[in-house]
Amino acid sequence: MSEGVALLGRSEELAQLARLAERPVVITGLPGMGRRSLRAAVSAEVRVGPAPLEGSDEVMLRVGPLSLNAGIELLRARLTDTGADDELRALVARVDGIPMALELCAKLIASRGATKSAKLLARESLLDLTAHDPRAVRWRRELDEARLALPVEVQRLLSDLALFRGSFDELAAGALDHHIGGLQLLVEHGWVVSEGSLRIYECIRRYLESAAPAIPESRERYERWVFEEGADPKRRGGVEADLRGLFVTGPDATARRAGALLVPLVLDQGPLDPHLQRLVELDRKLADRDLETQCAIAQLHLVLGEPEPAWRRLEAI
Repeated sequence: MSEGVALLGRSEELAQLARLAERPVVITGLPGMGRRSLRAAVSAEVRVGPAPLEGSDEVMLRVGPLSLNAGIELLRARLTDTGADDELRALVARVDGIPMALELCAKLIASRGATKSAKLLARESLLDLTAHDPRAVRWRRELDEARLALPVEVQRLLSDLALFRGSFDELAAGALDHHIGGLQLLVEHGWVVSEGSLRIYECIRRYLESAAPAIPESRERYERWVFEEGADPKRRGGVEADLRGLFVTGPDATARRAGALLVPLVLDQGPLDPHLQRLVELDRKLADRDLETQCAIAQLHLVLGEPEPAWRRLEAI
């Protein structure tokens, strides 16, 4: 991804994307695309402009992920009725500003609205939500081709790395019991983005979750790593995205533990009420009453100015 996202389209649309990217761009002939590279797979067919470039029906423009403001501008250019800037900003951030993903987001917003689209994308894959769009079909097919062209052991590494919701490093990757020699290959092919730390674009990570899920043993090692990091106050912030992901989507016992470890972070950032409600709900489902969870729930009650339920919770331990 470091060289940009490949877009296919007509001249008017490409000119707009070049302006939004706020950087020099390179236009090359379509045959130059590396079909097995993820840089080719993260592509968009845009057929809005009225005329092609002179002497060519279709061209390729490499444009990196757009900034938040540029992404919002692109969404507004596609839509007649949009949401507030903060809603659009959240959507652009969730898909990392990737132009193809923004094109699909625009279609989702047009049918569901910005608020509903943001809620859907918090739970589901963009490619699944837009599965009937021909551009999404093509994108998924090219992602499949690029993934299956990797060596089998590297495919498994990629599936396991998609467990990380936030950034990670080589030590974290090694915690999943992998020899990480294939990591550089994933960076070279654009599956893993290297920007100081390592990460996988969220819409690509969601694709991998459904197309090539990690095996149960890898998931267990991942959760163990997250909880070991999360138990250390000095390192907890580094796994916040992972803890939040487990709190929302993990099995009940896993989600409860993640929610308890998140409480110190939630106290700084909020919101408190939804977190407390979810944590209490999970605690009711489970027979045991572990000390960590009870203290976390009591702490939330106290901060919310509810001393009686806090003391009842502590007395029941």
